[in-house]
Amino acid sequence: MVAIHLQDSVQDQGEYLFGLLFSILGLPCRFVAHRRQQQGQRVLINYGKPLSARESEEYLTPEGWLIDIPSYPYLRGVRQRAGKEIPEVSSTVSYKEENIPFYYPYQRFSPSEGRVLLYYEDGSGAVVEKGRTIQFGFDIVASAGYLLNCTEEKLVERRDKIGRFKAQFSPRWEMGLLSQATIDRYVNILREIIACCCRRQGIPLVYKWYWPCGKNFAVYLSHDVDRVYKREFYTIAAKTFWMMKKLFSGRLRAAVSDALRLAKAVLSRQNDYWNFEKWMDLEDRYGAKSTFFFLKGRKVGRYGRRYNLRKLAQVIKTLSQNGWEVGLHGSYYSYNRMDRLRKEREELEAILGRKVRGHRQHYLRFDPEISYSCCQGAGLEYDTTLGYSDRAGYRAGTGFPFRPFDGQRGRPLDLFEIPL
Repeated sequence: MVAIHLQDSVQDQGEYLFGLLFSILGLPCRFVAHRRQQQGQRVLINYGKPLSARESEEYLTPEGWLIDIPSYPYLRGVRQRAGKEIPEVSSTVSYKEENIPFYYPYQRFSPSEGRVLLYYEDGSGAVVEKGRTIQFGFDIVASAGYLLNCTEEKLVERRDKIGRFKAQFSPRWEMGLLSQATIDRYVNILREIIACCCRRQGIPLVYKWYWPCGKNFAVYLSHDVDRVYKREFYTIAAKTFWMMKKLFSGRLRAAVSDALRLAKAVLSRQNDYWNFEKWMDLEDRYGAKSTFFFLKGRKVGRYGRRYNLRKLAQVIKTLSQNGWEVGLHGSYYSYNRMDRLRKEREELEAILGRKVRGHRQHYLRFDPEISYSCCQGAGLEYDTTLGYSDRAGYRAGTGFPFRPFDGQRGRPLDLFEIPL
């Protein structure tokens, strides 16, 4: 078991972040606060102010190893800037032919300061081994917190016309980093460093694989049920509006094409939008089950509901009774309204006849500072909205489920987030 010592200044977020990192690692860990608890450790991670050589000897066995991760205010040679600190990609660490970014200031090591285990992009030392200590030159923990808490969204004010933070607004998009699950790379770095400490002592490193049966990944299948009727009033009205707009703007060919498609949709007896049975049959053939998120809103229209949920009661119950999950597709106006979201959940539960646990927001409207708490307060157990509306990418820097941190209460929420 790995012991972790945290300085008081990093206690709350430190416990949360290490707990998450080690849950992905599959390693047990315990937090130690007093020297009596710290004595006799084989592997100790210290985070915060670096320990002196004398202090580390008091805490470890004669063969034990210390992993020292200074929080960035304690990094040697780092000047603190006055005013609000805005994290940015400071540099990258070269790891297995990939450049892993980190945030906040950092410290370089020369070969004379120890055996270099990891290098920065400029060739200087990022992590060094000296004696029975492995020293980090960058704050890998705060960097994980920066990503997981979606800190960049608090610093970048730009939003689209319906209030979403799009991928193109992220500084990471400009650097080509949105496709990289950076926190998962941090986990791999920690695993390798801990394994190094164990090898030096001749002890095995045994960890539990995150996914069952040693699988490398898991897939979460889901469907947002936005429309179920091809000839609904809103769809026909909207298509007619755009057709007329093209006609009056002189785009005759495009208007005629739209008119033909609209006529086909109105006159055809086939409803191409009703595919519940097709999806059930397809998933059954592959032994899979998915989640169907149903929309419950007050207003009819582009941003409101597109069907009467009570008219779908039978298909909703059929899905649930046959092993598919029914979740809530939170309405356009509910992403920051806990009371409205709770009412929508209760109305769906009244039709379903059992508890609704999962949720995804309509139009992917989601503000991490507000929406997480709204979901928990509405009685939901997990959300799976956290992604971008304009392209694929790791909005929180990880592909693993996690519990968001409540900064006001200083502890994780009871809600799970499954990144989209």
